[in-house]
Amino acid sequence: MITPEKTLEINNRKYQYLEIGEGDKTIIFIHGLASSKEMYPKFFNEFLPLYKCIFLDLPGHNKLPFYNFDSLADIANYVIDFVEYSKIKNFSLVGFSFGGLVAVKATKLLKEKGIEIKAVAWASPMEKSFLTLRSKAFLKVMDAIDGSFYRKLPRSVYFRFLVALLGIKASNSELESFQDFQNDLLDKLAKFIPKKAINTEHLKILYLFGTKDPLISGKAFSKTKIYGKYQHKYLIIKGGHYYKKEGRAEAIEKIIKFI
Repeated sequence: MITPEKTLEINNRKYQYLEIGEGDKTIIFIHGLASSKEMYPKFFNEFLPLYKCIFLDLPGHNKLPFYNFDSLADIANYVIDFVEYSKIKNFSLVGFSFGGLVAVKATKLLKEKGIEIKAVAWASPMEKSFLTLRSKAFLKVMDAIDGSFYRKLPRSVYFRFLVALLGIKASNSELESFQDFQNDLLDKLAKFIPKKAINTEHLKILYLFGTKDPLISGKAFSKTKIYGKYQHKYLIIKGGHYYKKEGRAEAIEKIIKFI
């Protein structure tokens, strides 16, 4: 599937996205750290015949500027500005990993404006304690590498060995995303993960976690609080980061049912 990238500028900030499908409802997909929009149409291909699907690059990723953002709210508002400028009314947010944290924060900010939507946080670090030792080590190692060397690193055998050692099975497309990411942002973005969970009362959220996830702790599922009948959480066997085929299938089924 080859879909041309679309770009626009809002408040002097650039946006890059893919738009596929023509459904009455729109799903906006938000990727994780050091990733990019290009990976996700195939990842979420079951959604393409059902909805208008928008895959959005986050600031600091895929050669986009970071705009000196200094909080999770700044990134969430970057997404909200896109929604409002594009006049998207009937929509949900689906975020993977760090993108899920952005989706939840954006949902909370929209609720404060009187706009209610559904959000999905898949394998997301909703608070710092959710990170495993492996993920903390990965963030520190990648952040410490010189930028010019880092951009060459994803193509090396050494890098593949390093991520494998951490339990991360990176595909070729993921390695390309690493290459186009500003690695000196990792430490800053990691600080955007809250020390304690965002208060999500009165929001409509689906949390998905997976067993044996190398990046998100097994405690994440038990520690995530559920408020009201419009919130749900599931622990997917062989789901989460670097999921198995059956884990992914179950997660996709639950997202479609929730949306």
